[in-house]
Amino acid sequence: MSGKQYDDRTPPVSDELPVVPHRVIHTGIAFYRDEGCQDQVEDAHIMIVEPLDPDDAIHELDVVPTKLDYQQGQLVHFQTDHHIMWDACWFHNPVTGRIEKAWNVVAASFVGAVISQETVAKHQRHIDELDARLAKKKGATASSAPTIN
Repeated sequence: MSGKQYDDRTPPVSDELPVVPHRVIHTGIAFYRDEGCQDQVEDAHIMIVEPLDPDDAIHELDVVPTKLDYQQGQLVHFQTDHHIMWDACWFHNPVTGRIEKAWNVVAASFVGAVISQETVAKHQRHIDELDARLAKKKGATASSAPTIN
């Protein structure tokens, strides 16, 4: 792997709210180069993020590799570094415990900025509205659990 070298594992911070913020649902998930989950990728992990987009036709969670340390519940910009890529990999789904393919062909490293606490506070009403609309949409579907993409 080559690409941008980060001074530490701390993600950047942004004072801007994107049109579609993403929420970190799970982080720190080990991933593997082989289907049997024996050859673990070092110095990176998987994170699962949920787009706060109630207007999206299909509600899916995104499984993304990252070298940075995010925290569950953080709101982030969706941005990847295409200089850091991984071929097909597998992981243990944190909800089901089953081994699943993380992505189909290749995946770029997630490097999205964390939305600052001040910005979240400033836009809390809008974020709450997105959450409410998304919850209503999930309740209207046959399964309230979003699909992991």
